[in-house]
Amino acid sequence: YQRQPRGKAKHPQRIRKRKVRRMKFTVAQWPDEIHLIGAGGIGSHVLLALIELGATEVHVWDDDIVEAHNRPNQFVYTATDIGRLKVEGMVRFVERQAFAMRVIPHQERVTESTELSGIIVSGVDSMMSRKSIWQAVLASAGYIHTYVDGRIGDEHVHMLTVDPCEPVMVERYEKTLLDEGDIPDRGCTTRENPHSALAVASMVSINLTLRLAGEPVKDAVYRNLRQEAMKTVQ
Repeated sequence: YQRQPRGKAKHPQRIRKRKVRRMKFTVAQWPDEIHLIGAGGIGSHVLLALIELGATEVHVWDDDIVEAHNRPNQFVYTATDIGRLKVEGMVRFVERQAFAMRVIPHQERVTESTELSGIIVSGVDSMMSRKSIWQAVLASAGYIHTYVDGRIGDEHVHMLTVDPCEPVMVERYEKTLLDEGDIPDRGCTTRENPHSALAVASMVSINLTLRLAGEPVKDAVYRNLRQEAMKTVQ
């Protein structure tokens, strides 16, 4: 198609849209290591997404135990898991369902000195923990493909994706690491908002598959789920 001189064509030819060839994600694109930090509401749903996407081995980090109020929104745990470590509960869940995945449990929190590599997905619920994880990510930046930070505040969900070797992405992410007192007081995943963790997990899985396929992604996605659901056609 050649552009027509302005004013000479009364009925311009329709421009034929060029098909953009997009790369497709394949299971073979998973890196050697995947680290899931946090085995709570976000972590439970991200684990299932990783299983569905064909990941065969995941390191899970958490030092917390399963409590009765966790079970409605952290579906991987059963009544027999109450009082036991969450990471062990995830191992039992995968084995019980006979999924083709191996969960490597780490009964500890990630600190600044933790060595990480590959893909890192964070689903923790405090800014202090995020800051410690971020320092570990920076220390291992050359070995990390993608860092994803999923956050929930009631029905507000936020996902940030970072290549720790890209200065612009690093600068933007660090601006989100606020002090605890500067963060709005919104609840995490509860019986009333299980959709929040589901939304974050779906966003994480989409961004990971796009990144692994070499496609560009938004480095910050924010959604107000209640507001979206209540929108009406004007």
